Amino acid sequence: MATAIDKAAFGQTLSHENGTVMNDAQNYHGIDTRAITSGVDEVYERKVAIMNQALIDLGMGSFQWNIFAMTGFGWFVDNFWMQAITIISPPVRNEFHVQRIAFLTVAKYAGLVVGSTLWPMTADFIGRRFAFNATLLLSSVGGLVGAGSPNFVAIATFCAVIGLGTGGNQPVDSAIFLEFIPATHQYLLTMQSAFWFVGQAVAALIGWPLIANFSCPSGSKVCNYQDNLGWRYAYWTFGGLTLVMFLLRLLFKMYETPKYLLGKGLDSQAIEVVQKIAKRNKTTTWLTISHFETVDAELAARVGDSEPSAPPNTDSRSIVKKNLNKFKPEKIRSLFSSPRLALSTALMLFLWCSIGMAYPLYNSFIPIYLENKGVSQGHSSLSTTYRNYAIQAVCGIPASILGGFTVDMKVMGRKGTGSLACICTGLFLFLFTRANSPAAVLGFTCSIAFFQNLVYGLLYSYTPELFPAPIRGTANGLVAMFNRMSGLMAPIIAATNTPPYGPTDYPVCVGHEIIGTVVRVGSRAEGGLKIGDRVGLGPQSDSCLGRFGDCEACASGMEQYCTVRHVPTYGGVHFTGDKSQGGYALYSRAPSHFVFKIPDEIPSEHAAPMLCAGLTTYSPLKRNGCGPGKKVGIIGLGGLGHFAVLWAKALGADKVVAISRKASKSADALSLGADVYVATDDDPEWARDYARSIDLILCTISSSRYDMPMDQYLSLLRTGGVFIQVGNPDDGVFKLAAPSLILSGTSLQGSLIGPPADIREMFQLAVDKKVKPWVEVRPMKNANQALVNMAKGMAKYRYVLEN
Repeated sequence: MATAIDKAAFGQTLSHENGTVMNDAQNYHGIDTRAITSGVDEVYERKVAIMNQALIDLGMGSFQWNIFAMTGFGWFVDNFWMQAITIISPPVRNEFHVQRIAFLTVAKYAGLVVGSTLWPMTADFIGRRFAFNATLLLSSVGGLVGAGSPNFVAIATFCAVIGLGTGGNQPVDSAIFLEFIPATHQYLLTMQSAFWFVGQAVAALIGWPLIANFSCPSGSKVCNYQDNLGWRYAYWTFGGLTLVMFLLRLLFKMYETPKYLLGKGLDSQAIEVVQKIAKRNKTTTWLTISHFETVDAELAARVGDSEPSAPPNTDSRSIVKKNLNKFKPEKIRSLFSSPRLALSTALMLFLWCSIGMAYPLYNSFIPIYLENKGVSQGHSSLSTTYRNYAIQAVCGIPASILGGFTVDMKVMGRKGTGSLACICTGLFLFLFTRANSPAAVLGFTCSIAFFQNLVYGLLYSYTPELFPAPIRGTANGLVAMFNRMSGLMAPIIAATNTPPYGPTDYPVCVGHEIIGTVVRVGSRAEGGLKIGDRVGLGPQSDSCLGRFGDCEACASGMEQYCTVRHVPTYGGVHFTGDKSQGGYALYSRAPSHFVFKIPDEIPSEHAAPMLCAGLTTYSPLKRNGCGPGKKVGIIGLGGLGHFAVLWAKALGADKVVAISRKASKSADALSLGADVYVATDDDPEWARDYARSIDLILCTISSSRYDMPMDQYLSLLRTGGVFIQVGNPDDGVFKLAAPSLILSGTSLQGSLIGPPADIREMFQLAVDKKVKPWVEVRPMKNANQALVNMAKGMAKYRYVLEN
């Protein structure tokens, strides 16, 4: 094949057959065929220009279309496994009793950050082909083996392994795509984002029937391995599908990319790859080794050296230097070299950080959100939850198609489409929080999926276009790093800020120890309440009270254990369907059965904490006979513990023993009325010294960070003594050896706040015995700082917020 190229197109003639090399490669069929990355040596740049011309003339044949599909697997798997981990989160949480399930996503993102950094650099060492196959193999093995995980730590570890594999998919596969596909068709890279959205939909469609039909029901108290195999079936399927894609890549027999081989100085092998591609496309190529030899000869003659220049980037040191070169200070400074470029860089970093954090915060927990929405509205089922998730995943697929049309429209363009997509995403996220029907939840999640996918697709295509070629690699690397790091921060934020009792159905106004003045009274209100009365509302604002049939708890005056519905003061749902809202608001509404008039003798700042902390300790002490003739132990001296000491003394206990870890609280305990203070960390003989000496122990410890010595605590009880646990540890469990109960005949109880009748008795006892809790009053505007100080253990012993 001999083809003469028109001089008008290049400024000089290049004959493919005789080996004459063109010097001007900036306009080959209107395309700049030089190496895109700045800073490469001239040998590599000249050879890559020739290689690009050869690939353009080779055209888009069957081999290239197969590359398009095979690299699409990388986009598919990246989002496929992110959604897979999202999908299994609810059943994993139920089976392993995990309070902070977000750590599963944290593990995935930790692996993702390492993989997205490691694999692109590794591909420069060991070649694109190995990384191309290894990423899928690692992900599939992580899924297949991870499905058999015996505990949460194991499944989180395998999620990190999967993240390590999938983290390399997009950067490695994109490099392979760009190094094989002719420049005339590299716009197809943007279209590959469709694979990303399809991965999400396929994961949801697989998970729906398996998890819905083979998992513990939502809200079930007991969830065993045998009853919860759905997520394992799904994970095996996810791993199997990824393994199939890995095998398809092996059967495809991809070659090492010719541009990688050029970078290693393996010119002959690069030529051989191009010729093999031509053969598989049933065509031929004009490219021969003589084209590269001519380049070597010309440059050698220019420098007066008979030997050709050394091949570029052939050793490990130069490869590492090339990768790190993207982040040299001068490169990063170039991104802010002009006001316009600085603004563009700052906005792109902001957008990538925002979506990097928002995408996992929303998508990684959407099944949990949907499940909670269903529970709060009384129509939850696993089938409905995962059906809705599958539907909203499918709704995101058309976004890439629409984006492909609108970005080139004169009216919309990239900026118009991106702005509209961001605004609509925010709007529908807000509307989602206000949804109060199944149709609204589904409709808004579908809209969110569509517009956020449109935002992601636009960012992937728009970012490289925004920056000039010399700093494009630095810009892409920087935004990718910010995106992955903010993505890692998102589940960490969710994990460390999720309440241990489960996710909250936002929006919600908190506050559950409320003192206020009556401004309106219903016609059927009980208790003689009238406008102007100073009243209190505790942590419970309603129960069934027998309105819907027999309820043993309500009938026996133990409303806090209502089996129909315990309505908390905030974050719950009243029988009218309205959400309950707490005391941080200006006004609060509650059924009169749970609203109590405050005695004039009790200041509001004292009455408020009595409504929860006070009630939680008073009720079990009174119910178990605390009084004259009893020796009572109180474990933990905090907000609840200090109340327990006050009540035990007020009820007339013969002896009150306060127990905590450090001696630093001794003076406080004795001032509150304790007769004895035991510091367990400072007195190694405490269990022996006080063995079999206490009738009743109330334990207020609620921190899982403290490994409670339960067996030693129980050894303090006399025969037939009672141990009452009111503190709820963050992880919901504490360890106990059965002989500790059996050999001493002791009893173990739990207690939840107290009934309305006990609140009235408690107030009267406080008046009679002049009980005064230790409180610190803070203005409501300082609520955030008070919460921070409370978390640090600085409160002595309750903060009261005052409007």
